[in-house]
Amino acid sequence: MSTVNVNITNGPSIDVKWFSGMNTQQALEGAYNQQNLKEQFNFALQYYGSSLGYLVIMMDNLYEQNSPLIYYWEFYINGVASKTGIDNTILKEGDKVKFAYERYNTNHETTTVGVKHKSSIRD
Repeated sequence: MSTVNVNITNGPSIDVKWFSGMNTQQALEGAYNQQNLKEQFNFALQYYGSSLGYLVIMMDNLYEQNSPLIYYWEFYINGVASKTGIDNTILKEGDKVKFAYERYNTNHETTTVGVKHKSSIRD
């Protein structure tokens, strides 16, 4: 069976059946559907417009925070931070998806976290 792996830092690591055209949101939903204890693996999304799409803002009841420290959920495909939302990121067989809760720094400027950060400082 062809799979992709969805890993949440300090949470589950789940192999999900892969299909052609699968996006990261579908993989995340597939991982959720495989869990017996839904309250231990949950997530929330926010829409950032058609060019970026949906981004994760909460996992395992841990929401992003903007003060006093700034933390966001970043997601990686095969160790590389994504530049597109989870619905706009198409996966290949065997890909490894990782969601990490990270403190904002300048390395995030060109990733989805950079977009979320710029959006939060305008509000």
